[in-house]
Amino acid sequence: MPVGIRGGSVLAIAGVIGVYLGSTGWQARTSGLPVPAPTTVAAGSLLSSSPYASQAYQIWPGTPSAAARRAEAGLTVTVTSSAGGINVSIKVKGKYAGAQYYPSGARVYVISPGAGNQSLIVTDAKGRIVA
Repeated sequence: MPVGIRGGSVLAIAGVIGVYLGSTGWQARTSGLPVPAPTTVAAGSLLSSSPYASQAYQIWPGTPSAAARRAEAGLTVTVTSSAGGINVSIKVKGKYAGAQYYPSGARVYVISPGAGNQSLIVTDAKGRIVA
């Protein structure tokens, strides 16, 4: 049964996509991407009382611990001082993912419950989650 030019094109495109996804690993399609913080914790809540406090590793200010560096793997977080605060920018596996300004006293944490499953959390000077 003839498929036609459109049908053949669709099948060819589907085949190319299938080969690509098979070669890159469909199961690993989200590994290494930051995931949003659980929605059970609202901005303004204390990080120390959140369900993922034990998985939080401070990366700024100061020098990150060995555990924090492991948790941060795959992310490039750059914190620069700015008038009255800090600018935090992030790259995920080398790709720019965004930047944000926070007032003075902010602390930056990476939340890592497992390999390739990371979030960035920022708290204010009192330890309340702001982002």
